[in-house]
Formats: sequence, structure tokens, C-alpha cells
Amino acid sequence: MRGLLQQTKLSNKRAISEMVSYVLLVVIAVGLSVAVYAYLKVFVPNDLKPECKDDVQLIVQSSNCTINPTKAVSVTLYNKGLFRVNAVLLRLGAEERKVRLNLKEIPFSGDGLLPGNSTSFIISSQTILGPILIAPGKYTLEIQPEAINERGELAVCEKSVITQPLTCA
Repeated sequence: MRGLLQQTKLSNKRAISEMVSYVLLVVIAVGLSVAVYAYLKVFVPNDLKPECKDDVQLIVQSSNCTINPTKAVSVTLYNKGLFRVNAVLLRLGAEERKVRLNLKEIPFSGDGLLPGNSTSFIISSQTILGPILIAPGKYTLEIQPEAINERGELAVCEKSVITQPLTCA
């Protein structure tokens, strides 16, 4: 009987050690997964670029460019989209150039340019237009709207860029 009792105790110890080994395996696996997650979280960038809504759409109603006697570009924009536009980024360059130089970022006051409204502005600064408008000819005006997104950030609307041919005389 004593041999049977010792054999039962020995088998119980084996069951306990087997259970401890399974618990240790699970703890090690969870610990490794937490370590890998923490490592990847540090090295993967989490800052997202602010994006603009798809239904932002501006139309150029009129544009004019003069070189003599003073260099000036005047533009009238109409908001045909579904959302307000808070600013526009203007670029100008010779017609044959693919890369155009930044003219100016024009913020709209108050609530911005609301859908169904239009606005006009004139850029006549010699320091801005001087290096770009060298001689009369054909130029390309690029207008890129900017709108405040859901997170309150000013987002550049990359899908809503307008390219307008412009003849400067």
C-alpha cells in the first residue's frame, strides 16, 4: 500500500510540473508579443498627413495677368464644392515648365470661402512676381485649395488642384 501511495504522489507532482510548464510557455509568449509591439510602435511613424475631403472643388471664373506697367495677377474663384475652403496656394510658371514656383498662400477671412460663393484677389507685389513674370507670354497658374479637416488641421487638397492657362501682356 505504501508503494501505491508513493506512486500517486509522484504522478501528482508530474501533473503539477506539466501545468507549470504550460503556464510558463503562455507567459513567455505574451511577454514576447508585448515586447515586439512596443518595439514596433516606437519605430513605425504614427503621424498621419492631414487630408482634405474629396468634394472640395474650386472653379476659376476669371483670371488676368499684366506685366506693363506693373506686374499683377488677378483671379476670381468660385466654390462649386460641398465644403468650405479656408485658403488657396497659388503657383505660377512658364507654360512649358512642369514645376511652378509658389506665389503666395492666400487665407480667406472669417468662415472661409463657403460653397456657392466667389472671391477675387490681386497679387501685385514686385518681390513675389518679379522673378517669375520676366517677359510677356504664356504662363500656367496652379491653384490648390486648403481646408480645415475634422481634426482642426489645415489640409492641402491634393486632388482638387486647378491648372489655368494665363497669357500675360
